[in-house]
Amino acid sequence: MAGATLAGAIGFYVVAYSVASVAVTLLLYPVVAISGDIPLHRFALAALLPQLIAFSSSSSIASLPGMRETWQPLKFAFAGA
Repeated sequence: MAGATLAGAIGFYVVAYSVASVAVTLLLYPVVAISGDIPLHRFALAALLPQLIAFSSSSSIASLPGMRETWQPLKFAFAGA
């Protein structure tokens, strides 16, 4: 019985985390479209790899190499670059 309860709790956490991550991402895309100087589709393509890495690893630090690589053609300046 305790194993099923634990599995249910972990399953709920995974679903809740996934839904929250997707919701926050979708809510922030209009902010980029309104405030950024980049078309939304170009931003979405450049952000795809870092977002997938960050989402799958739950770590924004792990996504930094992918972000630097995919955003380089967009001419963004990075601190220390």
